[in-house]
Amino acid sequence: MALDTTLTPELIQEGLARDFNRLVQDQRKSLGLDISDRIVVNYTASARIADAISAHQDYLRNELLAERLDQTATPNGAAKLSLAGEDVFVSIQRVP
Repeated sequence: MALDTTLTPELIQEGLARDFNRLVQDQRKSLGLDISDRIVVNYTASARIADAISAHQDYLRNELLAERLDQTATPNGAAKLSLAGEDVFVSIQRVP
């Protein structure tokens, strides 16, 4: 039995999406948001990371309880985070 350890583009994108989820969850926690709060996430990222977020948008929206994931110009008050060696700017707003 052999194990194939080849990283396909799909696996790489999934990993980026999962790392983005972790970073946003950490940011959400640092903002003192409740675990059940619905949010809107605005982000600025490279094309590679934005493509991964877009490809896994349903997963991310479900995990983050996000009404929307919007790619924008650098959001006001955005936190600068590092994902896969690249800067990602993220802003989170609680939905009333």
